[in-house]
Amino acid sequence: FTRVCYERVGMKNTEEWKDIEGFENSYQVSNLGNVRSLDRKRVTKGGALAGIKGRVRKQKQSKSGYMIINLCLDGVKSFHAVHRLVAKAFVNNPDNKQTVNHIDGDKKNNAACNLEWATNSEQMQHAVDNNLVEVTTGPKFSKALKQEILNYFESNTISISNLAKMFGMSERTAGRIVNDGV
Repeated sequence: FTRVCYERVGMKNTEEWKDIEGFENSYQVSNLGNVRSLDRKRVTKGGALAGIKGRVRKQKQSKSGYMIINLCLDGVKSFHAVHRLVAKAFVNNPDNKQTVNHIDGDKKNNAACNLEWATNSEQMQHAVDNNLVEVTTGPKFSKALKQEILNYFESNTISISNLAKMFGMSERTAGRIVNDGV
């Protein structure tokens, strides 16, 4: 995919590095989705300057499946989504869209040619079109059923969780019915 991907967008298949915005002279991101620290010096406990060799940093997978990286600046650590770092450095965003979409649907493929800026609705449509999410149509609750659920909740001592189980719905749906009324 990567070779075809680069040919599609007219990019070179060679690794190119750019400074990460806000971390200039400390960290760089590549068009292939790698992140590296740069050579730097730090003061040791004894007060001497010690050279630290830059290296390609290991990435971790977040609970949601995206690759993340821990960056440290002035002793403050922060986690960043790698696909967003790559997109900010290498993918044009003329319409100032807020989210980054993986074209092939693989959250681990952070090559610049696999990323595009998108709106939330464009991203959801892409996920539906490419079978990346399960499309469900939940049960439609009539106004009468919602009123029955609400009445039952108000006249009984029952938790939202048990109410949801009793009426065969998610806790979120039961909570919305109780909190929003009919």
